[in-house]
Amino acid sequence: MGLLLAIVMFMLISIPQFVINNERGHFGFLPYDYDEAWYGRSSVLWSSDIAMTNGNISYPVLATDDQMRTMKSQVYDNSVALDLDELLDVYMYSPIESLMLIIKKLIIGFDVKTNIAYPLPGDPVPWRETRGMIFSLWNYFVLYCSLYSLFYSRRVNKKERIIAVLIFATMVLPQTFMKIEWRYIIAGYMYLYYFFAFHCCETFLVDSPEGKKNILEKTNFLIGLAVFMFVYLACSFTFLA
Repeated sequence: MGLLLAIVMFMLISIPQFVINNERGHFGFLPYDYDEAWYGRSSVLWSSDIAMTNGNISYPVLATDDQMRTMKSQVYDNSVALDLDELLDVYMYSPIESLMLIIKKLIIGFDVKTNIAYPLPGDPVPWRETRGMIFSLWNYFVLYCSLYSLFYSRRVNKKERIIAVLIFATMVLPQTFMKIEWRYIIAGYMYLYYFFAFHCCETFLVDSPEGKKNILEKTNFLIGLAVFMFVYLACSFTFLA
């Protein structure tokens, strides 16, 4: 019922966008893409091609490595603008590398480095300084606790897990076809925060002292947290250095 009410409310607040779209010949509630939307190409096509040409781009900094920068050049000249079929050729040329690319984009997408999407020019994110690393480590802590709750907590019911799968499959994973920015996967990020706020925090703030002790002493929670945070930080330095 709550999900249905959310859909109805979304449609109600999207009526102004629907009117604008309808005036422009597009019947729908969401902003839409079209063939010449951005630099003479569709936004999806331009974004995917530029990510392939230059490696993945994550504002406000370039986030990439040699593998991401050279996937396109294995099949086509990097200076050539690719259409959809040619981009899919690049992905199909090496499925294993494509899987690696998707995983890297997910890591970059959830590796929030600033509390706003577009920092002011000349104001770089101090992610290598102590305050920047603390910001990142807190983010990794939230992500780990959320994922731990999602997969292991008995408080999480089947419906919540199904919604998590649907959000990942329909709103997060498709974004990895393009260049990645954390705002692109914000729906998945917000849902992870839901698990952190309503399941993980409840476990540590509401449960009995004995229950908390069992989690810390009789599970691999702390070991997993330490490994997750270190590996994520290492990946962050690799892609964003």
